[in-house]
Amino acid sequence: MLRPSSAGCVGLFVGVALACGGSDPVLSSDPVLSSNPVPASPLEPGAAAEPATPSVAPPSGYAYVPGPAGDADGARFSRFEPGAKLFVGVDDANLRAADDTVVARLRLGSSVTVIAASGEPVEAIGRRNIWYEVRTDTGVQGRLFGGLLTPFGGIGAMAFDGEDKRGWAVTFSPEGRARLRVDTASGSDEAFSLDVAATQRFKGGRVEAGLSSWGDYEVRFEVMQCRLDGGAGPACSSARVALEEGGLVQLTPPDPWQYAPPAGKVLCSKGSTLDVTLAAAPSKPILSLKRPDYMRGGGSFPAQCYELGTAADGRSLISCSLADTGKGGPDTATVERYLRDASDWTHLPCASSQPQSELTELLVEHRIRLTIDATITAIAGLEAPKTLPVDRGSLTLAWRTGSSSPGLQPLFSYPSVGEVSGSASAIVVSQPDGTELRYQWAPTLDWQGSPPSEQSYVAHTNGCAGYPERLINLEPKLTADDLDTVASLVDGTEVLKLKDPSHPINRRHLRKYGTLQKGSEFAHSPELKLGLSEEELLASNPWLFVQDPWGRFVRLMRKDFEIPATCEPILYTYADPPTELTIAPRPPLRFFATEPAGRNGWQGIAQPDGSILIDGKRWPELFWEGRSVWFRAPEDGVVVDGSDLAAYLKLALAGQGLTPRETTGFLNAWLPSLRAHAPVRIAFHRAETIAAIAPLDITPAPDLFIRVMMDAAPSDASPDWDGAPPVFAERPVREGLVVVEWGGLLRE
Repeated sequence: MLRPSSAGCVGLFVGVALACGGSDPVLSSDPVLSSNPVPASPLEPGAAAEPATPSVAPPSGYAYVPGPAGDADGARFSRFEPGAKLFVGVDDANLRAADDTVVARLRLGSSVTVIAASGEPVEAIGRRNIWYEVRTDTGVQGRLFGGLLTPFGGIGAMAFDGEDKRGWAVTFSPEGRARLRVDTASGSDEAFSLDVAATQRFKGGRVEAGLSSWGDYEVRFEVMQCRLDGGAGPACSSARVALEEGGLVQLTPPDPWQYAPPAGKVLCSKGSTLDVTLAAAPSKPILSLKRPDYMRGGGSFPAQCYELGTAADGRSLISCSLADTGKGGPDTATVERYLRDASDWTHLPCASSQPQSELTELLVEHRIRLTIDATITAIAGLEAPKTLPVDRGSLTLAWRTGSSSPGLQPLFSYPSVGEVSGSASAIVVSQPDGTELRYQWAPTLDWQGSPPSEQSYVAHTNGCAGYPERLINLEPKLTADDLDTVASLVDGTEVLKLKDPSHPINRRHLRKYGTLQKGSEFAHSPELKLGLSEEELLASNPWLFVQDPWGRFVRLMRKDFEIPATCEPILYTYADPPTELTIAPRPPLRFFATEPAGRNGWQGIAQPDGSILIDGKRWPELFWEGRSVWFRAPEDGVVVDGSDLAAYLKLALAGQGLTPRETTGFLNAWLPSLRAHAPVRIAFHRAETIAAIAPLDITPAPDLFIRVMMDAAPSDASPDWDGAPPVFAERPVREGLVVVEWGGLLRE
């Protein structure tokens, strides 16, 4: 969340936190929508205002319209009232005394307070405006040209941890575009500059802007420009700009539609249930919308919208689903619901799978006019139960998918959901909006008598992004003849073990324990040394099996032998000049989620700023998650309290060669979950261990490959970090083709 200033702001995009200026805005993992529009003040080329007593009133609207010829001649501009708190819109601005001598130089984003207007409108730096008498926060008084002042700016933190403080501001260019400036680095006297193309339909107008946190919590700027000429079409257009290492990049095209969400975060509490008359059978999609290129997964995985029925007031109930191409992979779907009349769609965030999602923003981009109703929290006939009754174990709703499962056979019927179907890999309830609800069965592990091991067992493999239930371990090729009973559960479920030590399933799982392979490249890494022979491992019952009520076999894994998932690895590729590059996983590593899509790796052109061009689209980084072989945590970790996590990680990451930008990305991804489990024991794997666990083939070979892999777990021990910087090998020097990767895991 960013702390808004007195200037006020308007929420431009769904799921975005917006602040309109001030010092020290602080990013958080909880986005908040803000909607506090700044009213437009009269635009006039007239005489100077009479001096007035300073007040604490916020400045009114911020506007500029070029003259009839498109230049400063006859340009109209808004005026700032005495007492208005504004920000300097350029770097190294000269604050002048009445005799024109320079009394101070003000950095970009510096705060000043208007004392009075000073003089008639004049033309300067290509713009028409008046001069103002202002006072700085340190009490220095002087004159500044109005074209250099703005209510939208500040000096704030451009990093999740509250550091990297830079000045920023939004003013007008002479042509009437919103001009965004941001310091190139903390304390820098140079700035990036971008004339934002929010629209191509008009020039000038009223502008509102702010810093925002976005889905990955990197810094974004939101800029809205509203026309004042009364012309046809939407009155306002919005744009999103990213702050990247090499400069400012506009992410959105000109003239995207605007969705104005309500003030504050959408809070869903118990509300009303919408009664609808549902259609007798699923309809065909009424709308199919592709993501714009700037969105995650742009150009693929279109949103599908279905008409499901009719509400009592005659409006149509619409359900739209959008495949998730992020951590969950393309097999999950976000579902949003709407009521539609002749001209408008009403978003029902509290009766949808997420209160705010990229899907609603996608509708906005396609010029569908939206309003919002957060009072409806359920829709009769469409509320899926979290669990379904079964004789043994539990059948729990795990996720929703936009794809269809092959080979489904009827299993049973349940009153509120209808037919429940199943296959060798799924238990499914089909939905009228074309999606499927996937349920997962798991045994209740209450042992009858002595368990087969002192260690606990789980029926799922821990994944990333908080979805362990999605990864229930099914063994579709197993038969009853392969198994012997070794134990029982209280509900009568038999616990089974493979008879034959050389069974293919045993051989497949044994390969995941690297040191059991003769001559393995893993043998030199202590974190990969199991300390057991194959015979000893199998005798310890590392994996057992149970049969669900429909005859499918589910594998149980001993928790201490689980194969960890490597989560959130991010890759940056730095090449100057740009260089063609291929990156691919090599066994035993297997990707199960990537962005952009590429389960077998990627091919693109690495850029000097760490981004990569793939099929003509620029990606600021590459993302993967995957699974490889068993490994244990390093022994040299430290226990860190939640309040010290940011400080410790910044030192640890810098010591391994990460830049501030890369460190910020790591902190954004990991700080929230680490703090939620604090105190945590944190260690970092050695380069040779990472190479064995997660081998990547990169062509051409990089001159430097920096890999950082954190291994963390909740700890009952007292924090023991003494504040000293962690010791690592000498910080590498970056030259030539450089690839940087960071990632980690949080063990349960």
